[in-house]
Amino acid sequence: MINKSALAQPDVLLVLQSADAPVDSEYLHTLPYAPVLVMTTQPSLTSSTSLVFHLPNDANQQVVHKLLHSIERVLNARKHVVTLVANGGTGKTQAVLKFVSENLSSFSNIWFFDASSNDTLTANFKDLGKAAGIGEDVKDVRNLLARINENWLCIFDNADDKNVYLRDYVPICNHGNVIITSRLSETSQMASPDCHIDLMDLTKESAMELLFSKAHKQNSNENQNWAFNIVEALGCHALAVSTAGAYIGATPTCTLENYLTYFNKKKKKILNYRMRSLDSYEKTVYSAFHLSFEKLSHRTQLFMQICAYLNSTAIPLRIFTQAADYTGSDTSASDVDPPIKAINFMKEFLSLFEDEDLWEDSVVEMCQLSLASYNAVEKCLDFHAVIQACAQETVECQEYVSQTALLLLARATPLGNTNKEYQFRRQLLIHASHVWQANSLLTVYTKICLAKIFQDSGLWTNTGKLENEVLSVCRQVNGLEHPDTLSAMANLAATYRHLES
Repeated sequence: MINKSALAQPDVLLVLQSADAPVDSEYLHTLPYAPVLVMTTQPSLTSSTSLVFHLPNDANQQVVHKLLHSIERVLNARKHVVTLVANGGTGKTQAVLKFVSENLSSFSNIWFFDASSNDTLTANFKDLGKAAGIGEDVKDVRNLLARINENWLCIFDNADDKNVYLRDYVPICNHGNVIITSRLSETSQMASPDCHIDLMDLTKESAMELLFSKAHKQNSNENQNWAFNIVEALGCHALAVSTAGAYIGATPTCTLENYLTYFNKKKKKILNYRMRSLDSYEKTVYSAFHLSFEKLSHRTQLFMQICAYLNSTAIPLRIFTQAADYTGSDTSASDVDPPIKAINFMKEFLSLFEDEDLWEDSVVEMCQLSLASYNAVEKCLDFHAVIQACAQETVECQEYVSQTALLLLARATPLGNTNKEYQFRRQLLIHASHVWQANSLLTVYTKICLAKIFQDSGLWTNTGKLENEVLSVCRQVNGLEHPDTLSAMANLAATYRHLES
């Protein structure tokens, strides 16, 4: 009796020695997959799907060695598993379909499975089982695929659900090919050696070609300049560029020249614009993003929303950890109308991260769903520009969240003069510039902190403007002789000396 559980183990070979009686092929098909080596003197016992090796009666040692080498080569064949991981809308499925269309003759069979949930996978496997006449059991279908000893291809598309375990569906065998597309970074663990692909955004040249094609515009020198600005602003994100082209083509008043103005004014409408293309992809830029965003914990969703109001790249995690450790006051006596609601929102947000390890847990959450990338050396987060735009559109009260980003940045800004403090303020420059452009600064303290950041980078005009605002408020509220007013005067005077030099 054959031990079926033993055959289910990897690297197992079933040898039928002296098989001179008929072998029940139907019984073999009920066994878990394992390669079977049948040694027989009866050619009639081989099947049409078998690989047959003949050993002549007068074979010498060289012939025997060659035969054994051929058998070894067949038994050492390996299944190739390729994983494509990227965020939604980058064209993973389209890339696979293009590959298939260009390589149809390379595969004996091609099966496409919707791996977005256990329900869709089970339905696909049942349909295949019915068509093959073996019933609807998933394991039976999986074993059928494993027994087809040919160069087939199984595609598991949109494997984005952590609760779907593909090992229950991928054929257990040493042949064939599997392609898995997913937003989950951990999907790469299933890839064969050197077979994982982090699908990158389009090149600028490819993105511009796509934009012209969807917008039905000529690739002229003048149009190239406008197109370059569009694809650069969209980070060469495939779906966002396609949507931009389609929107331009369908909107008489929207052109390559004014598209970015349209986008900034009607961001939500354009991110939710559904293209009327003939392919099967039906998601909008926003809906493709939201499929991943809704899988984040509430704490991480808030974290991502606040990050969306900083510069999209090189966001130090230290901004948040230092803001959480801040023990000073967010307002001063000079603040006539402090942003109480934004301050309370910030404190509620920080209370969700009482355990410092939770910050890194949220980073892992976002990275696992391909919503962000993390530089472990610099301890900084990066977001794609399109993902950042979509994250902003999830915010119900954008004013409070935008103000919270500014308040956190101020809390995190060290005001000392050590080299470590200076270096960190230099890291904060791109974020200070970003929030300054997007907000009216809320408190005297935020103005002081941003002025210090600009001062370190020699941006004396920005520094002078902020310090002048601080002096104006202090003079109006506290009077000329107040220490805060005198300090503000001294700071502004020092800045003016730099501006004049």
